[in-house]
Amino acid sequence: MKHLSSIVILLCALLLPVSAFAVDYQNMSFDELLRLANAGDTEAQYRMGKFCELGCIECDGYTDAARWYRLAAEKGHAEAQFELGTCYSNGYGVENDYDEAAKWYCKAAEQNNLDAQCSLALYYYYGMGDEANIDYNKAAKWLLKAAESGDSLSQYLLGRCYFNGRGVPKNSTEAKKWYRRAANQGNEEAAECLKIMGESR
Repeated sequence: MKHLSSIVILLCALLLPVSAFAVDYQNMSFDELLRLANAGDTEAQYRMGKFCELGCIECDGYTDAARWYRLAAEKGHAEAQFELGTCYSNGYGVENDYDEAAKWYCKAAEQNNLDAQCSLALYYYYGMGDEANIDYNKAAKWLLKAAESGDSLSQYLLGRCYFNGRGVPKNSTEAKKWYRRAANQGNEEAAECLKIMGESR
């Protein structure tokens, strides 16, 4: 049984990014990872959060995942900040709180975390939780960053911003450019917008 648990943990580890590997987190034992996490190692804390989220270890699921993410997030770990934001956005292991989610997304986005940039852009574009949160200027700012990194949804929404003059000057040429980039990645809504504008991919 212990051997089986080790295999499950190893498989979960393979799902995690292999960055910041001055320490070989991917190949260390669970006990060593837990020791590092309890000693304050932020990457180990983030990985413990992922193990809890993925159900790779015996724990209280998202409640423990959010706890580990918070420990790493408070010390500046960008991926943990994004994951903690996602916990707040969905009410996973913590009370649903869109404003708290946006706070953590912003911290991660400022460290160039693409997922956080996308999520923060959506928060401002749609006014998650409250229409009063809609801010097209901030939405356009984060959409541009995510769009330039290749995110197709952000490219499509940035095209809409330019088409409607939301947060940026109205500009059909820019709208077509971003619609086309999104469409070329398979975004059908962007392709439809191009078609309506009399353009092709």
